[in-house]
Amino acid sequence: VSGNSARLSGVNNTGTLTIGGDSSNGVARLTFTADTTLSGSGTTQLSNSTYTHLSGNSAARTLTVAAGHTLRGAGNLGSTSYGGLNVVNQGTVIADGGLSFYGTSFINSGGLMQIADGASFTAVSGTVSGGRIVGSTATSRIGGSGSFQGAALEGTLAWTGGTFNGVAIT
Repeated sequence: VSGNSARLSGVNNTGTLTIGGDSSNGVARLTFTADTTLSGSGTTQLSNSTYTHLSGNSAARTLTVAAGHTLRGAGNLGSTSYGGLNVVNQGTVIADGGLSFYGTSFINSGGLMQIADGASFTAVSGTVSGGRIVGSTATSRIGGSGSFQGAALEGTLAWTGGTFNGVAIT
C-alpha cells in the first residue's frame, strides 16, 4: 500500500507487507474493520512516521501481532485523525524510526519490543503493559504522554516522558 488506504480484517503474511506513505504519495493507511491478527512468519513494514498509519474503524479495534510475526518501522499505530487502535503483541515489534501508539491498551506481555539506534517509541495515549522493551543505544528513546507498566526495560534507553509504574530496569 503506497499513498492509498485499504481495509482489512485479517492478514496471514509469510513475506513482507509494506505500508509506504511518504510526502510525494501522501498517507498510506490500513484500516482494520474488525479485530485483526497479523500472522505468519513474515514482516509488516511501516515506512514513514508521518505518512504511515494502521488504524481501526472504531476505537475498540484490536490488532494482534502473532507469535512469529514482526511489525517494524516508523509510523502510527492508531491515529487521532483515522481512529485509535489497541495492540496485543505476541511476536516482535521493532521501532526503526518514530513509532507512535494512539490507543487505550498496548499489551506486550507475550512479545518483544525493540527500539533501534536513533529510533523512538512514543505512547501518545493509553497504557503499554508487560513484556520486554529492549533499547539498542543511548539514542533509543521511549516515552510520550501515556504510561508504561509491568514491563522489563533492557539495554540502553533514553526516557522522554510518560509515567512508569512497576517497571523493572535491567
